[in-house]
Amino acid sequence: MGKEFMEKHLNALRQCKQAAGNDLDSFWILLRLEKDGGVQEVSLDPTTRLGTCARDTLLRDRFLSPPRPAYWVGVYRKISH
Repeated sequence: MGKEFMEKHLNALRQCKQAAGNDLDSFWILLRLEKDGGVQEVSLDPTTRLGTCARDTLLRDRFLSPPRPAYWVGVYRKISH
């Protein structure tokens, strides 16, 4: 999941990083995937400008099918300044 996530979203995250200004704290992206791999829900912890910027793109995405419906996946984004 991590490799697929980065391949699909690295450019969007870079653009969001530029738009986030000084709000560059590391954060968790929690994705709840549907049976077909569609993103059903995105939670951020903590909520950051960078994560909020990426949320809409993530909600429109599809990943590999998870082992079961309503499957949660966590991706930690460590931001280096």
